[in-house]
Amino acid sequence: MAKQNIDRGKILQEAVTRSGLSVKIVANRAGYQRITYYSHIIKPDLSFEILEKYGRALNQDFKNEIPEMKEYFNERLPNQLDDSQTLEYWKQKYYDLLEKYNALLERSK
Repeated sequence: MAKQNIDRGKILQEAVTRSGLSVKIVANRAGYQRITYYSHIIKPDLSFEILEKYGRALNQDFKNEIPEMKEYFNERLPNQLDDSQTLEYWKQKYYDLLEKYNALLERSK
């Protein structure tokens, strides 16, 4: 079975068009300038890193349209926590530090 060539730039362009958002807004949310977006959409082999940023900006997962992205994420993020775990981690860290700070304030009185 021959490997299918997927034009990642075109997939990005179609996703932005479907979103109904302006190119400028999407590019800014992804951390790029509008002109950079146009250079991205002409690249058939656009990097997964760049697609990931646009995916976050569009709230879209490109893994269904580009199956290789699943492998990319599995290799790149095997032990990374999901968003809810990350949020819980930082919330707990904040509370721990707040308690320590309050204890120091009490001792200094």
